Amino acid sequence: MECQGADLLHVLLCCSERAAHLARVCRQSTIFQDVVEGKADIIKNKTVMQDFKTVADVMVQAMVQHYISAEYPALGGHVLGEESCQFTTVNGTCLDLGVQPTEQETAELLEQAMRGADASTAARMASVVHGPPPDVGPVAAEACRRLEGTSLPLEDLAVWIDPIDCTSEYVRGAPAYTDDVTRLVTSGLPAVTVLVGVFRRSSGRPVMGVVTQPFGNQNSDGTWSSAQYWGVCHGDLRLSNLPPSSPAAAPSSVVMTSRSERDDVISSLRSAGLQPMAASGAGYKLLQVALGSALGFVVSLSSTFLWDTCAPDALLQAVGGSLVFKDGKTIRYDRTVADSRNSGCLLAARDEESLKRLTVALATCPDVL
Repeated sequence: MECQGADLLHVLLCCSERAAHLARVCRQSTIFQDVVEGKADIIKNKTVMQDFKTVADVMVQAMVQHYISAEYPALGGHVLGEESCQFTTVNGTCLDLGVQPTEQETAELLEQAMRGADASTAARMASVVHGPPPDVGPVAAEACRRLEGTSLPLEDLAVWIDPIDCTSEYVRGAPAYTDDVTRLVTSGLPAVTVLVGVFRRSSGRPVMGVVTQPFGNQNSDGTWSSAQYWGVCHGDLRLSNLPPSSPAAAPSSVVMTSRSERDDVISSLRSAGLQPMAASGAGYKLLQVALGSALGFVVSLSSTFLWDTCAPDALLQAVGGSLVFKDGKTIRYDRTVADSRNSGCLLAARDEESLKRLTVALATCPDVL
């Protein structure tokens, strides 16, 4: 059974934007704001906050799984994610969070899971889950034409979801912090992403990815709207809505790193004339490389998982870039949740020359595998 590339991309874009909307609705909750701002008992609210965050994560994932599986039943058992659907309330009740047959039933389940949450929050969340498909930006005519002529084998596809990547910034809710020199955002709500990546089970390699920033654009009234990016890398087809690289542009020396990156790795990058830039969120950091805002990405601490990298990997490939281990091997995504950690040093760049610069720089760190 085959599916048209244009149709699959549209489903992913709609699911991702619906997820972004749900993430914004969750953050508008009075409970969410009270906990973040410390307006109530700190011990009690730490627990409520953790539960609320978990409910948001699980419902985003369950919703994306629901709509992808509804559109493509053949993918039903192969839509994978970071979160488990099971949630245990404070009184020990075990709930299976997911999309219920009706909006009212979903609202009641959410209210039960978010003990102490006002009914209106659960109702708003359920309205997003059951509401009409959201508007998403149109795919350029030429890209759409090429995608419509591309078929993908459903029986060979699977999906990795990271419902809310960079949950620490999501919970903290701070505005964007911009580095004075590079003008890159290094923390705050814009670092939060929803990641949905499709891969071939036979090869373990990504073919399509959508990276959505639920808080990508702040409007004049203080509300947020999404920034959404996609990429397709199927056979010889390379398509995306990312800006093309410009030969005339001065090459960036910025390398996105983790805040906990090893000191010797940071020193080696600096010695090679590169500028390490610590930022939040694996998905966000990889997106900056795909956008051309940074030369590369390095993480040596085996701190990413398949759901973090599948969608950005597709974006990078779509613009001629790559995400590889230090020895040059690519990530295979045909693994289980139990075997989902990317063990080893990962490098990403938008072109081969930049990737070589990273590899040479880290040659002085022989124990970085």
